[in-house]
Amino acid sequence: MSAQSDFNAMIADFFNDDPQTATYHQYEQGFYSTVSSKYTSVQVDTTVKVITLDLTRNSNGLSSKYGTDILAGDKDVYMSPMVWGVMPFRAVLENINFPDTTSDKITISGVLYKVCNAKVLDPTGASPMLFNFLVRR
Repeated sequence: MSAQSDFNAMIADFFNDDPQTATYHQYEQGFYSTVSSKYTSVQVDTTVKVITLDLTRNSNGLSSKYGTDILAGDKDVYMSPMVWGVMPFRAVLENINFPDTTSDKITISGVLYKVCNAKVLDPTGASPMLFNFLVRR
């Protein structure tokens, strides 16, 4: 087995065994208001499954993830828009766009986090998408 296939199996096991439920918040451009001369934004909430890990900084206090400095309290989040454990994997959402790190947020265990950095991972080598986020309160 390769390191990639080991990682894929580990992520699939996590999502099958003990994922948390979270709410992913994205904002879409709504209608144009002639009164305010602005576009409104519409919040779209999607229930997703996540695995949340604590991030640790190096002993000198400096560290980064995807080029963003890690601060105390930041979390490493793996988010799946898939139903795990069902073969073949099925997409359960149509409305999650690629994460927008300027506006997207996620609520995990009642705590609202801002998505600071995002990367798309492909844990099966096929169609399911897995997002990896650096999130911050």
